[in-house]
Amino acid sequence: GYRLLQPFKDYHSPNRTTDVSSEIYQHLVNGKIVILDLSVGDTAQRDRLSKRIAQHIFQSSMAIFSLGKHPPHIVIYVEEAHNLIGRNEPLTEIWPRIAKEGGKARIATVYATQEVSSIHPNILSNTENMFVSHLNNENEFRELAKFYDFSDFESSIMHTQDVGFNRVKTFSNPFVIPVQIDKFNPEQEKQRAG
Repeated sequence: GYRLLQPFKDYHSPNRTTDVSSEIYQHLVNGKIVILDLSVGDTAQRDRLSKRIAQHIFQSSMAIFSLGKHPPHIVIYVEEAHNLIGRNEPLTEIWPRIAKEGGKARIATVYATQEVSSIHPNILSNTENMFVSHLNNENEFRELAKFYDFSDFESSIMHTQDVGFNRVKTFSNPFVIPVQIDKFNPEQEKQRAG
């Protein structure tokens, strides 16, 4: 009975009246930024909740698309993606589906990982822009090299750890290029824009 739910009581609030997935989607539709920190807690619950929220976002936007309307632009940012996006998931699971079909629903995915080899191959093959700052072993580099030509930068990717220095492959550029990215400075951007 209810004892099966006992381990999950710490993840629930008696004050909630709506499903968190619906609430998050509504915030995204309204143009708000939603930060969901899943770094603490049970691994199985983190995986289950992230998939449930991603599924809701995908299905809601696809429903709007199916009506012939334009869904809202949504960006899902997944930090430590190797913890959530499994390499061996079936193509019917939500993360590979978003990578393959998310463009129709105006959903973009940004994922950050140090373990390229742990990311689903379908997601890697559907990644249009890559920013690579450092990989710490040859296996990870070889996995990355399967998708784009980073070979000219192998030595610097493996041995250089300069802050902000990236090798970038964008959808609009056929070549990997080295780029120095400055630290974001809000005051400087206000002056530049003003």
